[in-house]
Amino acid sequence: MGDAELLPARYIYSMTSLQAQILELFQKLSRDEQLEIVAQLDEQIRGGTFYERLAPSQRAELDRSIAEADRGEGTEASVVMARLAKKFGFADTVFSRLPAADRASLDEAVDSLDRGEGLDVDVVDAALETKIKAAGA
Repeated sequence: MGDAELLPARYIYSMTSLQAQILELFQKLSRDEQLEIVAQLDEQIRGGTFYERLAPSQRAELDRSIAEADRGEGTEASVVMARLAKKFGFADTVFSRLPAADRASLDEAVDSLDRGEGLDVDVVDAALETKIKAAGA
């Protein structure tokens, strides 16, 4: 929500004064700061980071996959994303319904992964979930 997009008054009246203050302050933050707070709140509500919430077998598989990628083994993220898009049909739905700037941002993030640069998975998870919900998927 940008600075000019405030919630209608009817929503704020049903909130406590503290909730309204929090929302007002939240709306003053940049988009990146909002996403960081959403990720932190998600961690607190769900009880830990995405990694911490994984089952031990899932963490082991993820660690094995990361080690494999660190050795240069595996498939580039852009290739995996293309396969997933084709398999699940989201290339013509969710991704294509995103604004051009968001698609470019996701493409840039995938390219970053292909270059071996890291991203905070919790921030990415929160951002993607928000975008997918906004796209109506």
